[in-house]
Amino acid sequence: MFTRLRLTVFVLLLFLTACSSKTALRENQQKWAGQKITHYRFEVTIGCNCPWRSLMPLTVEVKDGEVITMTDKDGQPTPANYADTFNQAASIEKLFTILDQAIGSASKVTVVYNPDYGYPQSIVIDYSKLVYDDEIGYYVKNFEVVK
Repeated sequence: MFTRLRLTVFVLLLFLTACSSKTALRENQQKWAGQKITHYRFEVTIGCNCPWRSLMPLTVEVKDGEVITMTDKDGQPTPANYADTFNQAASIEKLFTILDQAIGSASKVTVVYNPDYGYPQSIVIDYSKLVYDDEIGYYVKNFEVVK
């Protein structure tokens, strides 16, 4: 009986945590959309135990939802062999998508939203507690609206 109660409480807490995370996500997506920013630039670091660490941070410029430029830390175009991975994080909207997919399916998701614009400044995802070194982080810095 006690084990069943503990399990019920655990599932309820898990559900409430996922709901509050989705609520915060939706609120910040609305805040971002309300800004009506169509042209912006930012740096993103994709942090993991990955072969592209030396290329970080990437500088990305987005206009009307399309990536105009994406360069590595030395200002060089990003290598084609990492294009799929880098393109997944190549706009604020795509970072929201990563976060939306992770909430509720990953073991742990930690996010910090920008208080002014609402975009995720930091996303850390641990997909499975049972898998060592599967965590990935996305860190946004130097966001600026391009006029």
